[in-house]
Amino acid sequence: MLSPSVARGEGLLTFSDRSLSPHGPEGASPGWGGYEVALSEAVKAMAYPPIPFLDGSVLCYGVYPAKEGRVALAALEARLWARFCEKVGLSELLHGAFSPAREENPAYRRLRARFLEETAEAWEAWARAGGLPLRRVRG
Repeated sequence: MLSPSVARGEGLLTFSDRSLSPHGPEGASPGWGGYEVALSEAVKAMAYPPIPFLDGSVLCYGVYPAKEGRVALAALEARLWARFCEKVGLSELLHGAFSPAREENPAYRRLRARFLEETAEAWEAWARAGGLPLRRVRG
């Protein structure tokens, strides 16, 4: 069975089959049956895959600058996005929830511009009153 061990300070993760030989990489014998990988590569191999859309790459889920401060929008569900678009006065964005949150996207530029019209505190008060998934970023 392969079991991992960490070589301190070297940034390497060593996988070895301890039933073949107790020796590590420095004194490895021909029957050692192990290999080394960089810790950064091991993390990539063992980590959960990224969850789509929760990285701020789409309009409906991200952090936006406000007139003062920043706001976090989390309207992944169609009904929440539709209510948000209606209440914020941007019904033209209704079908763009999952469009890219990039400068070259006119819908993204329009949403950013809208958030810049009010402070984060004002946006949060507005969203709370309307039951919308938007909060100011604290800290």
